[in-house]
Amino acid sequence: MQRSALTLLRSLGSRLRVTPDETVLRVPKFAREINPDALQEEQDSFPRTASESVQDEQVDFPRGVGERLHEESPGTSYDLPHLRANVVQQRYPVSALHTLKQRGLLNLEPEYQRGFVWDKASSSRLVETILLGLPVPEVWVHEQADGRLDIVDGKQRITSLLSFLDGIFPRNQQKFNLEGLETLSQLNGQTHADLSAREQQSLQSYPLSLRILAQDSGPKAVFEIYKRINSGGENLNDQQARKAAFWSPYMRLLNELADNPILKRVRGCSERDDEQETDRELILRFFAMHGHMAQYRMPLSNFLNDEADRGISLTQEQLQQRQELFEKAIGNVYAVWGDASFQKDDSSKLEPSLWDTLMCTFSRYEPEQLQGKHEALREDLKKALKHKDFKLRLSSANLLQRQDLYNKRVAAIVEKGAKKK
Repeated sequence: MQRSALTLLRSLGSRLRVTPDETVLRVPKFAREINPDALQEEQDSFPRTASESVQDEQVDFPRGVGERLHEESPGTSYDLPHLRANVVQQRYPVSALHTLKQRGLLNLEPEYQRGFVWDKASSSRLVETILLGLPVPEVWVHEQADGRLDIVDGKQRITSLLSFLDGIFPRNQQKFNLEGLETLSQLNGQTHADLSAREQQSLQSYPLSLRILAQDSGPKAVFEIYKRINSGGENLNDQQARKAAFWSPYMRLLNELADNPILKRVRGCSERDDEQETDRELILRFFAMHGHMAQYRMPLSNFLNDEADRGISLTQEQLQQRQELFEKAIGNVYAVWGDASFQKDDSSKLEPSLWDTLMCTFSRYEPEQLQGKHEALREDLKKALKHKDFKLRLSSANLLQRQDLYNKRVAAIVEKGAKKK
């Protein structure tokens, strides 16, 4: 039976006698004569990430050697002032992480993460930083149910290091030879295999600080942690963090539905919209409102987290039903309003509250029930938007009042047309 990533890490890490709180790194002998100012300049120029400042966040994490990874977490509910998650901090040599990767126990490409973006010069400077014995920001990983570790924060750094050991630069699959080094300029052009035995040992035995987020941490606590650490120095928004914390076939379905041609047409999505997960959040919002509008309470983010949490346990049949529900609803709306769907007045911008109302109402009908009634529905919405009870505000009272009002108006139009037949 294959060992889990953590079991293997503990075995490999025992060869490196450092403690989690040790902060002094030994400068390799070949680098000791280098000007200290150059070392500081090298450190300052290295790409920074949020994990360098994560210590300033008000998140209550258990720390220290000897803590059990799977001990009970006293509070993972998002409404607590200080979330606690099962987090262990330990230091492991680069070679240990390389072994995990080779055995398929370290996932550098989680489906919910963006790709590797560093250029070779940035990756080379990281290698130089380690060879100089300078500190490197900590790395966050998330333990999965199958025993693997998903990279959470530090993907660019870990990918750079392990790719250098493998000799292949990941962005072009070409030979990874160092470039752009200033302090250790004599190493420019060299691969890992070209380094001296001492340099190779310094790199492979370098102790990386890992924070390991245990698999049994609640997804709502994981969501908050993901929001407090980031990828590539750019803060994650709620949906980006939600996708990672609640990753499941349900989140994968949102990805697929975001490619719906009608949605893309009425949204006019930009590349940034896609990166920000805007459409995926809209789709999740529809499913949450459709099934649980009566339970809505502010803030919206918590409401959507609850929906994402419920989605983890959905069966394949239930996921298929949701896909069909979404496609029917948006297809019906587009059949009536076309490219002006979900727009208030003559605005070209999608109105989220109008999205909620129209999607939930028109998910109740089959397309043939609306045939011959498109003009009447368009005119009625214009009148409804002027009604004193049809306020496009996101509160539990307004939501239910608006939805009930519009459901009745559309039902009257549909039933009137049916009686004429």
